[in-house]
Amino acid sequence: MVDKVKPLKFEKTPDGTEVDMLPTESDPTEDYSAVKGIAFENSDSLLIYPSSNEIGYQDTSSGGFKKFNSIGSAAFAARYTIMLQHNGSVRNGTFFGYNELIPGDSTPVIVPINSTFKGFTFSNKSSSADYTLYLRKNSTIATPFFSVSKVNTQYFAQTVSDTSFSQGDQFYMSYQDDGNNASDVGITLFFQAAF
Repeated sequence: MVDKVKPLKFEKTPDGTEVDMLPTESDPTEDYSAVKGIAFENSDSLLIYPSSNEIGYQDTSSGGFKKFNSIGSAAFAARYTIMLQHNGSVRNGTFFGYNELIPGDSTPVIVPINSTFKGFTFSNKSSSADYTLYLRKNSTIATPFFSVSKVNTQYFAQTVSDTSFSQGDQFYMSYQDDGNNASDVGITLFFQAAF
């Protein structure tokens, strides 16, 4: 991002610790800053700002406030990840947990806030691994809400139809061995906070 801050006026605030007549950046430990929106380089007619608790944009060339999409600010809700890993060869029936010393069936992965599960990435050491992954909610024996099978696959990224989780819900991912074992697995789960 190119720094193009241009001072419009000089103002010393009660909490300020430094006087800078030609500021080029804002330091949260020294400066107070407030903005209504964001304009982008070569697009000064496009302003992004909140309106009526929704995030949208105003294009002065066409006028008017427009939402980014039909769900308003939900598209910009915070996304977060949960990492799972397994060191060594993965056995049939393994439930992935925070790591191989914390099996996911006896110590489940807990969703921290109301969220929508969006997908995951899977990576392992073996390029010839054959496996099926089952994703379940709140029980190791629940009907999977998603499954995927891979042949000779070392890594992949997967989107999943939106599945809602409440704060404290349990997330389970189990491994079925379909041939050559996966080994040294890293998984990243992607969630979007629900507001």
